[in-house]
Amino acid sequence: MAKRVTKTLLLTGFVGLILGLWLLPSSRGQNQRDAFSRWRPTHELAGGHYVGSSACAQCHALLTAKRLANPMSRALAPIESCEILKAHPRLNFRNGPYNYEIVREGNHSIYTITDGLNSISEPILYCFGQGKAGQTYVFQHQGVFYESRVSYYQEIQALDFTIVHPRSVPESLAAGLGRPMTIEAAQGCFACHSTAAISAAQLQLDHLMPGVTCEGCHGPGEKHIQAIKAGSRKLQIFNPARMEADDLTQEFCGACHVSFEKALLMPKQGGTNNLR
Repeated sequence: MAKRVTKTLLLTGFVGLILGLWLLPSSRGQNQRDAFSRWRPTHELAGGHYVGSSACAQCHALLTAKRLANPMSRALAPIESCEILKAHPRLNFRNGPYNYEIVREGNHSIYTITDGLNSISEPILYCFGQGKAGQTYVFQHQGVFYESRVSYYQEIQALDFTIVHPRSVPESLAAGLGRPMTIEAAQGCFACHSTAAISAAQLQLDHLMPGVTCEGCHGPGEKHIQAIKAGSRKLQIFNPARMEADDLTQEFCGACHVSFEKALLMPKQGGTNNLR
């Protein structure tokens, strides 16, 4: 009787081991698929590494060219390549006793507010928006990111108040400089207007790729390239076209193109400043 029980236990253990080994790769593959199924433009993918549009173009030349022609690819530009400020080397706007000025100096542009006696000046770091409607500027002041109080508008080809910013005369130079951005707000802005700006839940602008690239919607491409080279059927990339219409518009595209109601629920990310 004891021998029979021992044999049964050994057989059960052996079968369990075989099943475990058989299921292990499948579970690992499922976890990898699940990781990409949860990909969203504003969330980083753990262990994912970006390769850049030039790598995508090696297999998807036409699609990459089409993406480059899309306005989303110009959602953000570093100041060195900001075409609007190159074409308009000096812009001015007056609000009561305060004068705003953006002046081009070589490959840089300086944002200044002055009351005639005192002034605050900071170099612009990034231009947000392609300028088809408008373009807003981000700079740092005393270690904090700011959204400029004035923006460029194509219709008037001049500066005017940035959307949602107060149109009243500010109480001081510092108050009139612009909107100081929380860490959450800065991360949200860069995550939607550029690619690969967030790493390890931190804003890392040295990794940033201007605008929304292929990987901005499809996720980091390193594992995809490795899978293709290995001949794997697990493509390790996200395809938004496979999403249901409601999920695509509300959850995926809606991660950046937020509704007014959703914006009101995002006070730490700038609230209605997110509407563009």
